[in-house]
Amino acid sequence: MITLFIEWNESGLKKTSYEWLNWLKENSQNTFSIIAYGPEPGAEKATKELNTLGSTQSHIFIQNGNYAFSNSQLIESIFKKITEWNSKFLLASQSLLSNDIVSSVSSLNNGCFYADVLECTSDSGVPKQILKPLYSGKAFSSFDISHNNFTGLTLRPNSFSQSSLDSWTGLTTPAEKTQLTENDLTFEEQIKKETSRPQLNEASIVISGGRGLQEAQNFSLIEELADTLKAATGASRAITDAGWVPHSIQVGQTGKTVSPKLYVACGISGAIQHLAGMNGSKVIVAINNDAEAPIFEKSTYGVVADLFNFIPAFKAELQNTL
Repeated sequence: MITLFIEWNESGLKKTSYEWLNWLKENSQNTFSIIAYGPEPGAEKATKELNTLGSTQSHIFIQNGNYAFSNSQLIESIFKKITEWNSKFLLASQSLLSNDIVSSVSSLNNGCFYADVLECTSDSGVPKQILKPLYSGKAFSSFDISHNNFTGLTLRPNSFSQSSLDSWTGLTTPAEKTQLTENDLTFEEQIKKETSRPQLNEASIVISGGRGLQEAQNFSLIEELADTLKAATGASRAITDAGWVPHSIQVGQTGKTVSPKLYVACGISGAIQHLAGMNGSKVIVAINNDAEAPIFEKSTYGVVADLFNFIPAFKAELQNTL
């Protein structure tokens, strides 16, 4: 049995979860289970979506909004559930939470765990061989996982195509639910930054800025271009360390790894640490006034120009076209 671990937020199931669903469909695997987890707000919508995905069985773990939560309770609960289901694979879209959950459950099962998976082949609908980067993306290696007793895999977002909900038939039995609480811990305050932009590591388009912006206030150029393209914003380590933008949007070896369809690097020289976080992008556009910048060696398209002149003109052209 294959089990998918799917996260949700207030908007419903995370769309990157559909990548594994599409893989199952393409490999004619119709027998799988789902474990979903998320906060109480959004649980109702997530449940409705979950019940359309065609799994054999599913279970929802809901974080009670009145309590703080430790991953240990969720890990133990998932371990018990997949043991009951006799699952041999636990698959998830990569995130800080899923890496913790899947690696821990794999350890409890005396199994193997592979993060940052880019490709996966199958044998009769069962994962057989995977491809993942090594040494910060400097090399790639394939691993035969067919001999493992238990295997956990987390997929780098945007590595596979995503299915729509219309591609799946409904469950005959509604998902089971468990309310999780931690009675000795309570929330004092939860602070969320309101934004209409997609999450960085799940976005199909990312606009990133670097030291070429010269000063913090000029990051607004990146934000305006991102809003025009409905993209996420990213940044190099140089400007996050300088305090221009929060570390949460840093792309690179010590930041987040992204694999969007389009990555636009503005005023970023292309240090190897930054390249490690974005070299999985399908199309890379570099904008830099230094024609010798290393970023151009990795870019699909390069623009040698003053970004303060180019970005406003580019944004205006996009607004006229889109």
